Amino acid sequence: MADAALTDGAPPCKKVAPPVSCPEVYLTKPPQPKKKKPGQLTAEQVDQFFEEGYVLVKDFFTPEELQPVRDAVEDLVDKLAEKMYNAGKIKDTHKGAGLFQRLTLLEKEFPGTAVILHKWGKLPQAFRYLWTNERLLNAVEQFVGPNIAGHPVWNLRTKTPSNEQVTVPWHQDNAYLQPASLGTLQPTAWIPLLNATTKNG
Repeated sequence: MADAALTDGAPPCKKVAPPVSCPEVYLTKPPQPKKKKPGQLTAEQVDQFFEEGYVLVKDFFTPEELQPVRDAVEDLVDKLAEKMYNAGKIKDTHKGAGLFQRLTLLEKEFPGTAVILHKWGKLPQAFRYLWTNERLLNAVEQFVGPNIAGHPVWNLRTKTPSNEQVTVPWHQDNAYLQPASLGTLQPTAWIPLLNATTKNG
């Protein structure tokens, strides 16, 4: 397409409705903010995102920033364990185990626990605060421009070790949506709540 650069920075296929295929959206950086903002990525990181489809940003959030989210997850696990115990599905709520070990123990006692928690459908306030974190939004702006809308679907990926039920392969989220969504870049911020290594799955 000869007119790949439009004055508003949008790729040409954004002018066609509804787009069925729009690779330009995934390859064309929007105009970058002129003013430096907290949380913004380096030019190299933004380039990597548009060239390789992902970028890994280590330690974007501090442990202190993530602690309220961990506390919220712990509360969800606690409520689920109590509910399962009261229903006679488990014999031990494993209350004394640490946050991540507890879910693994519950899963061993009642296979499918991790899936139940994943499908729980409760969005704690701590998740909302993280989702609207100014630094995170400043980074996302570098991928999609200043008009940011959060997708209403969010997930707590309850990945317990060696559990195929909660293993999710590489994918683009808009594959789950209507074909018109292919014309909109929908970056995902995957935020692990513990160190994600090959060893721990």
